[in-house]
Amino acid sequence: MTRLQTLEAIENARVAHLEQMQKIEALIEGRSVRKLTAVDKSECEFGRWFFGESDTLKRLLGAQLYKSIDAIHEYWHLEYEKIYDIFMNESDGSMVSKLLGFYHIPKKRMDEVLFYYKELQITSEDLLKALESSKRRVLALKESKFVA
Repeated sequence: MTRLQTLEAIENARVAHLEQMQKIEALIEGRSVRKLTAVDKSECEFGRWFFGESDTLKRLLGAQLYKSIDAIHEYWHLEYEKIYDIFMNESDGSMVSKLLGFYHIPKKRMDEVLFYYKELQITSEDLLKALESSKRRVLALKESKFVA
C-alpha cells in the first residue's frame, strides 16, 4: 500500500468504528438496528481490515502500536459483548420486532447497559486515539517503507 492508501484505510477503519458506536447508541435508544455489530473482534468491519492487513500494519506501525490497537479493540469487543448479551438474551420484543431491528429490554437492565456503554465509550476514545497515533506514524515514515 502507498502512504495515501494506508492513511485512507486508517480513516475508513475510524469511520467504520464510529458507525458501530452509532448502532449501539441506536440500540440503547430503542431505534431500529438492522445488522448488529459483530461480537467477534475479527468479524466487525474494523477487525476485518485490521487483521486482513496485519503484516503490512505491523511493518508500518511497529509491533508495539499494532499490539496496543489489537488489545484496545479486543477490550472494546469484550465490553460490547456485555451489552449485546443483555439485548439478545433479555429482549422482550416479539420475533417480528427483532426481525425489524427493534430490541427492548426490561427497564431494570437499562442501568446496567448504560454503565457498560460508558465503559465502551472510554475504550472507543482510546481506540480513536490509537488510530490518530497510527496516522501520525504513517506520515512520519520514509516513502521507501511503502509499496507503490
